[in-house]
Amino acid sequence: MKVVIVGAGLGGLCAALGFARKGHDVQVLEQRPEPTPAGGAINIRPGATKILHGWGLAPDLRRLCSDTPANVLRKLATGEVATRAVAADVSDYPDWGTNRDVVIDLFYRKAVAAGATVTFNAAVARVEDDSGAAYITLQDGSRLEADVVLAADGIRSVVREQILRKTGRPIDPILTGNTLYGIRLTKEQMDSDPGLRPLMDQSYLNVYMGEDSVLSVTSRYNTTLGTYAGLFGINGETDQQGLWDTRGDIDYVRMMFKGACPELRKVLEIADSCDRWRLAELPDLPRWTSEEGRIVLLGDSAASISSTGFEPFG
Repeated sequence: MKVVIVGAGLGGLCAALGFARKGHDVQVLEQRPEPTPAGGAINIRPGATKILHGWGLAPDLRRLCSDTPANVLRKLATGEVATRAVAADVSDYPDWGTNRDVVIDLFYRKAVAAGATVTFNAAVARVEDDSGAAYITLQDGSRLEADVVLAADGIRSVVREQILRKTGRPIDPILTGNTLYGIRLTKEQMDSDPGLRPLMDQSYLNVYMGEDSVLSVTSRYNTTLGTYAGLFGINGETDQQGLWDTRGDIDYVRMMFKGACPELRKVLEIADSCDRWRLAELPDLPRWTSEEGRIVLLGDSAASISSTGFEPFG
């Protein structure tokens, strides 16, 4: 079966690996000129790790992931523990934490090794299908044919627009009031200040909440990779002018979190930049496929919410 996947992100490359290892002819189309794995930290839940174990990826992932023995809710102003939720022993498979970019890189290498082709500078202009096949026209005018097309091109999906616009139902992203600022620090940066030691001693996932729920921080130090990821959230109007994937103003974040506990303020002092994006969600779509069923939406193009498999937090 010929499978064309639009988008070489986490979902697209995971799907490419899944199909390629089953012997299908897989081609991934990515509009960017080269692999650009980006993003913050993610949780890989047991349901997903079970599948990845079945694909033989456990040894690779153990070199990238750290276990999540507990989720801890803390007070933003003091860092004191408010509640602790210890992971229940309900699965034989681990609950892992790692960074999005290293998992994307792993999936890319494994998918190519399994026989998938990843084509860069391949922006999709049009998709259509009939009872016999699906057809993809690229912006350079070239045309591809496939048995199935998977649209893994994100919340601003070009494919979703083309297969669902005529339904007359709402299909556009809805902005929420939450803006997130992602920060990554290396082990060397963390070691540079003794005030950051409390964060390095926390192998579990920590969520710091302000009393008014306007400010929050999701924080984790990955002991395997030696990297720290912090996601600073602001609920309400911020400095955000665009929509997604724009560079944030680190001074603005410092100002907003000036009342946070000392270790989080230290993170902001050391960081010289941050990623920024506005959370958005999709309305209930009329369907996740084209009328003929050969074009299928995947991941954020279908439902922009955290799944039970790969959950972003930084």
